[in-house]
Amino acid sequence: MEHELRHKHLAEFVFVGLAVALVLVTCAHKDTVPVGTTTTTGAELPAGAGEEAPPGHGADPRAIEVPALGEGAAEAENLAQALCERKLACDEIGPNRPHASMQACMNEARRTATVDVQSMGCPQGLAEPLLGNCLSAVRAQPCSADLDIVANVDACSQASLCAP
Repeated sequence: MEHELRHKHLAEFVFVGLAVALVLVTCAHKDTVPVGTTTTTGAELPAGAGEEAPPGHGADPRAIEVPALGEGAAEAENLAQALCERKLACDEIGPNRPHASMQACMNEARRTATVDVQSMGCPQGLAEPLLGNCLSAVRAQPCSADLDIVANVDACSQASLCAP
């Protein structure tokens, strides 16, 4: 009888231990989203692309609001990528840095770049070959340079980027 009682207590102890381990493993799981690089092309977007879903229809309440796609969206995305690559090279991305992650940098840089591109007001859009010069110049800026307004970089000014 005593032997059976010991086995019962041992079984209960093992069961409780496994339950605690399961809770610890479950609580340690982090809700992360993989980060990647988005490449844009000159392709036309289908009708309705970039429109917000009505509430309760697939909209993610945790999503960070970014400017709507519009004129210059691909150029703004490329500019945001260049800005964040420069910030990464200048050690401005990571724990205890101005941007916690590359994704956080991209979220902010997309907003900034979209405003910069739209404020240029180029009637014919941006000249694609000249945009490459701007992106290279942004990546080459010294870490001490202030890039809050990208148009302050000579190769990224309205005069340098607007298509004729």
